[in-house]
Amino acid sequence: MNLSESIRILNSISITRTTARSCQQSSLLQKKKHFDRVIMESTKRSRTTWNIVKTITNNRISTSNTQAMIINKKPTTNLSSIANAFNTYFSTVADNLITKSFLEENTTN
Repeated sequence: MNLSESIRILNSISITRTTARSCQQSSLLQKKKHFDRVIMESTKRSRTTWNIVKTITNNRISTSNTQAMIINKKPTTNLSSIANAFNTYFSTVADNLITKSFLEENTTN
């Protein structure tokens, strides 16, 4: 391979990269226009926007990765049981702290 052939190959690679970058930018612009149109035509824009975000980021809620929690000395992956346990804890934590504080105050006096 001689020098002129090497230069021609390098120029070809440079042009290919520029063309690829240009195509990618054009594709992104087309997607943006499409999603803008979908949102504007939607009656539930907030929901539509979040659905688009999920589509683009490929995020889905997965319950298969739920880690077991120990509730009442038993492991469980049941989402309702876990939610109820958190709800019970956080809805009673203030009362428990007040009661504990009241008992400590009365036993020290």
